[in-house]
Amino acid sequence: MEKDIKAKVISEIKDAVLRYRMVDKGDHIVFGLSGGPDSVCLFFAFYLLQEELGITMSAVHVNHKFRPGAAEEDQLYAEELCERLGIRCRSEVYDCAAIAEKLGITSEEAGRKVRYEAFDSEALYVQEHLNISKSQIKIAVAHNMEDQAETLLFRIMRGTGTDGLAGIERKRTSERGYTIIRPILGLERRDIEAFCDEFKLAPHIDHTNLEPVYTRNKIRLGLIPYMRENFNENITEALNRLAVIAGEDKEYLWQQAEKCYDEARKCAVGSDTGTDEYGGSEITLNIEVMRRAPAPIRHRVILKAFSKLGLTQDIGAVHMDAADSIIRRGVTGKTAQFPYGYSAVTRYGDIVFKKPETAGIGIGREEEVLTLAARVISLEKWHRYEKLKNEEGAPKNFAAFDYTAFCRAKCVQRGSDADEIKGAGIYADLCANVVLRRKEEGDFITLNIGRKKIQDLLVDSKVPRDMRDSVILAAAGSEILWVIGADSGIEGALPLKSRFTVNYKISQDSKEVLLLEIRI
Repeated sequence: MEKDIKAKVISEIKDAVLRYRMVDKGDHIVFGLSGGPDSVCLFFAFYLLQEELGITMSAVHVNHKFRPGAAEEDQLYAEELCERLGIRCRSEVYDCAAIAEKLGITSEEAGRKVRYEAFDSEALYVQEHLNISKSQIKIAVAHNMEDQAETLLFRIMRGTGTDGLAGIERKRTSERGYTIIRPILGLERRDIEAFCDEFKLAPHIDHTNLEPVYTRNKIRLGLIPYMRENFNENITEALNRLAVIAGEDKEYLWQQAEKCYDEARKCAVGSDTGTDEYGGSEITLNIEVMRRAPAPIRHRVILKAFSKLGLTQDIGAVHMDAADSIIRRGVTGKTAQFPYGYSAVTRYGDIVFKKPETAGIGIGREEEVLTLAARVISLEKWHRYEKLKNEEGAPKNFAAFDYTAFCRAKCVQRGSDADEIKGAGIYADLCANVVLRRKEEGDFITLNIGRKKIQDLLVDSKVPRDMRDSVILAAAGSEILWVIGADSGIEGALPLKSRFTVNYKISQDSKEVLLLEIRI
């Protein structure tokens, strides 16, 4: 039995290395070594294969300070194992609870963040001090079949697209550009534990993994056993097959999306003025090429464009629907809003994907670009600001709202509790989602008389039909906070007084103020 389990583990790793081209001779592998069975199995198996594969090794242990006493024992175990095998070990200690509170994220997210930062730091050390090229440095982490099954169920319950069904990737790139590999993703946990028993490695067990506290723990300890007992005894294997099949489909669709992106980029009228490099300000694609593309391809092209601009998360179906709508219509000047102030704007046969700082609109004959600056100030500072503006007799190119009331309303729309998520840093995101744009279908504003469609407001205000589409609005989704009028001093604004929503009026009880300012 012992010989069989050793052969099984070694065979699975060698097969994964070969099939997914994970490792080449001369590579240096940085191992995440928590001290648990998964990471110890991965680390020791590669130690046995070190000469055959022609690799060098080092390990990284991260003490998250989640379990005082036990965390230090885990660290000591990892360090002693590496010392016994003659492998360099880098230990990092982080107060993840404090980091989670500071960044407004969960403790699990904080732990993951610091782990991969530590892996990248070790990889950079190897690159600079051991003179090994970046392409020859791999970071190995120890996810297994059960982890894959848990991930799929977790994503399905939260809502995922087909790409999400591909689950945990065998290979991906870290934030600093190093290749991350998962060589034991095809192994079951029982085989991993049997391997550790064979070699008397005595890995440490994190007992918090046996408590149904976190969602993943509940899936592992409750849902999967229930599904195995009542529906499919091979549910783990079935979910892993699904991940493999979805991964193949994902790879093919992304290959087609790359071709579509290149064609749309080449055919775009504004392709010479934009930039196609990471960190650029905007990307221009041909709208006709995008319109012809099937939805699965078009949506991936949109994701690729925003990824290049720095937006890589929180893009949902509602954003894709908005982009599809303006692509189908093809009318110049239409905007689809995306998270954190990013946007897509149609422009003379093209669709332009923009970062927040460039998501302005052209006004006047010379098409000066207006942008909306949003910031949060204290009530006292707002009173000083308002008084100064009134004394100067300056145009009303600003608007102000009760920030807490605004955030609470938006949190309710998201299905979240504002008090709970204030510490999660989402308030700042809400501020970034207030944008300056033209009128769109479904826009509304709340006045003293109640909720009113912007179209109806313009008709009742006797704004000429040919001027209605050019109205300038400060919007949070379809809700209009500010209809910019002539009193703003903005050239090209409609000949009516500015109107403001009454939903977020400032009062003496207000503590913070959301200040919007139009800048040219």
